[in-house]
Amino acid sequence: SVNPALFIPLKKPVLTAKPFLKNTGVDLYVDSARMLADNAGPSKIVVCLTDKEFHPLFGTMQAGLCDLASDALNPKFGFRHEVRHPSLDPELLMVVFVLGLDPLEVRARPRLIGVSVMPLFEPLGGGPEVCLRDGCYQLPLFCQPLPARYSTEAMAELDRLPCASLLVRVREAPRAKNSPKTLGIDSAPPEQWEAFGIWDRDVPYSSGLFNNELLDVRASEQELMLARAARPPLPVRQLGRQMFNSGVLSLPPGSVPPDPDPSIPDPAFDDLLLDALDAAMTPSPVESLRNLEFLSLKGFAKYVPELGFKINVEALIE
Repeated sequence: SVNPALFIPLKKPVLTAKPFLKNTGVDLYVDSARMLADNAGPSKIVVCLTDKEFHPLFGTMQAGLCDLASDALNPKFGFRHEVRHPSLDPELLMVVFVLGLDPLEVRARPRLIGVSVMPLFEPLGGGPEVCLRDGCYQLPLFCQPLPARYSTEAMAELDRLPCASLLVRVREAPRAKNSPKTLGIDSAPPEQWEAFGIWDRDVPYSSGLFNNELLDVRASEQELMLARAARPPLPVRQLGRQMFNSGVLSLPPGSVPPDPDPSIPDPAFDDLLLDALDAAMTPSPVESLRNLEFLSLKGFAKYVPELGFKINVEALIE
């Protein structure tokens, strides 16, 4: 079995028998990623809602950068997105693209670290009604292009990043007391968001509340998980300075180079770094997210003799 300090299995269903009604809102949270590759670098998520053919719905995609104080190899995002639509497709998918900048490259280019996919609804009782998959989820990060159409079988055929995962939460949006009105961040001042249930606090992974029925972690991954967990933290802010100094990340014209001492708080540098990271991880219009090159796996693991290796022969050519 896998060490529970590294992976907490939770396969039981978390769904309720409550039908999802029209004019009900949904709040999506992307809290963090776990155990990314050594060369993942600073990261950014792009969240979109799609149909089963992965066609985006409801307009623009939503994006969020990792927290500069968080570990680049276990980045925190603190991302929240409100879904407000009179009628939602019962086959609606949440698709999260995780982009990164490889600090080992000569010049920063956006790469796909991985993609997570999750259906937001489940059929209820064999009829037309569905229920929301309300709860906390630990999702796999796939490192292959998405199939033409979503199915559990098609997703099972994709390679995933060993040990890596994405922590997300799905919540039915709160309603005003004695009213059908759905609440959102515009309904109350920020200091009252938590009291009204508008913005939930992060749920720590150690709580054991993250359902990972979609993530099949093999016991053979435990050694690699131990190696991932033993890495010293690499704050994104510190890595950003290194990437500026090495020339991997470009300074905007006319900007002042960052102070070489990363221990000195510098709000101006944080703004500069956030702008540079956002610009570097914004694909050009002709370079869609699904066509981005995946991050090289050269920084994901080192050879461990005890684990061995496997060779597949795909075909014999005359």
